[in-house]
Order: sequence, then structure tokens, then C-alpha cells
Amino acid sequence: TVITGSGTLVSKGADDALLARYSLEGTLLWAISVGGTGSDHINDIAVDAAGNVLAIGYFQGSVDFDPGPGVVHAGADIGDAMFLWKVSAAGELVWVRSWAGSSSENGFAVSVGPADDPWIGGGYYGTWDLDPAGGGTMVSAPGFEENAFLVHLDVDGILLFGGDMG
Repeated sequence: TVITGSGTLVSKGADDALLARYSLEGTLLWAISVGGTGSDHINDIAVDAAGNVLAIGYFQGSVDFDPGPGVVHAGADIGDAMFLWKVSAAGELVWVRSWAGSSSENGFAVSVGPADDPWIGGGYYGTWDLDPAGGGTMVSAPGFEENAFLVHLDVDGILLFGGDMG
């Protein structure tokens, strides 16, 4: 449980993902969290030119990524699934993209390009689709070896490019 100036955030499971925004003077502007019954972690964040925050990480089980009254679920049946969570400068959900393959996917880094286009990198096991919309950009890691990946999305979270190595 975390008590903020705007309310109390209560964990929904083992660990939840938490984002907070502060003013330049150090005053808390907002804090939001999302999570499910498993472990949910943010590994990296980036901020675009409009002040939107992009958070990359992983989750287990089912998670509601809308910190407001709405419901935007993503699910992982096996292992860890990866998410890219975009929230506005005011802390409201813009969109979320998730990837769940045959084993585990984990986003380690996010960066924003000159057109506010996210680039994400990380590692994975098994087989999965680099396209969060399920477009069939499949990659596979041999055996139980971890492969690295790089994914480039447009400002709306649509796949532009994806590749792996390992």
C-alpha cells in the first residue's frame, strides 16, 4: 500500500507496477499503479515531446492497465508477458500493447524517436509474435536460450519494424 496526496494505491498481487510524476520542485503531481495477482514490473521509462510517459516491463497473469475507472485487460497464460504502457502527462491511459508468447518475453529498454515513435528492446524465450496486434511477425529462440529483440512502433503503438538475434 502506498499513500499519495491524491489517494491510496493498494497492491492487487505479489508486486504491482507504479508510475509517479513530480514537478520540478519535487511535488507529487500524480501516482498510478496497475497489476494483477502475479508480479508486474516496470523496467524502463521514456517521455515523449508531449509529456506522455512510456513504461516497458513484464507482467504475469491478467492485468487491468487502465488506472482509471475503465478496464483494459491484457493476459499471460505462460511465464512472463511484456507490456508497453503509454499514459498521458496527466496520468491517464493512452494505450497499452502487450506480447505473450510460448514462454517468457521481457522488455528491458524503451526510447522515443524524433516522431515520438517508441523503440523497445529486451529478451525472450520460446516463440512469439513481434507484432502486438498479432500480425504474424514470428521469431523463435532455439532450445531454452534467450534471444534479444528490437521492436519499433509508431506513435499509436502499431508495429513498424521488428527483429531478433541470438
